[in-house]
Amino acid sequence: MPATTLSRIACLASALLLTACATTEQAAPRKSAAPTLAQVMSDADAAARAGQHERALALLKAGGSSYPADKAPWLQMAQMKFDRGQYGDAIGHALEALERDPDDKVANSIVAVSGLRVSGKALADLSRQNNLNGPPRSEPQD
Repeated sequence: MPATTLSRIACLASALLLTACATTEQAAPRKSAAPTLAQVMSDADAAARAGQHERALALLKAGGSSYPADKAPWLQMAQMKFDRGQYGDAIGHALEALERDPDDKVANSIVAVSGLRVSGKALADLSRQNNLNGPPRSEPQD
């Protein structure tokens, strides 16, 4: 084979290899960087302010999954549930936050106040169901 034919084959092979590499890079899907916790919290806050509470909760749950050691998403979910009067859910989320930071005062407060509100409602419902309207002394006896 003449040298020019060999050179042409080498050039063609090189071009094919470069084309294959370029095609592979373009075909590979690009991963988007995961949002930071600060971004998740900001997006959830904006959704909540816009009245999109379910979207905000979904963002926070995803943030809790992406950043399992951080209490912030759980604490925010607890606060949102507390503010909406969903005390059972608020307690559950606050307990998740307390697993990550047992000394968190806000989470402890949400658990305590939510528990008192649930207990108060249960006692009021029980009193109404049993017609416990007598004097205070007879109510405990009933």
